[in-house]
Amino acid sequence: GKVDASGEVIVDLYAGVGYYTIPFVVHAGARRVHACEWNPNSLLALRHNAKANKVPDKVLVYPGDNRPTVLGDFTSGGITGGVAGLPSASGPVSTGFLGIANRVCLGLLPSSVAGLELGAWALSPAG
Repeated sequence: GKVDASGEVIVDLYAGVGYYTIPFVVHAGARRVHACEWNPNSLLALRHNAKANKVPDKVLVYPGDNRPTVLGDFTSGGITGGVAGLPSASGPVSTGFLGIANRVCLGLLPSSVAGLELGAWALSPAG
């Protein structure tokens, strides 16, 4: 079915090459997707796919482990874009993604059960 994510902020905890990230922005109307991925080859493909679909400004890529990215105890040296409320790529991040998302994508196969609690932390109260 068709997903309507118009104006939403989405956190994709297992972005891979963007198989959910890109359609959220291109077809479902998401305002921004925060895409977490730690596989270097997938990161290259994710960034390429965002550019190829003309949405690199709406897909913010966060390399590395999604747990410290969401919870906020990391230094953002690898972040590829700025986020309101978070410091630039040169400084430490103190708030992570806590409470910012309207929707969280947990597209890890065969199971993303390990990410459920983390995803819940990323959801906004209105989520």
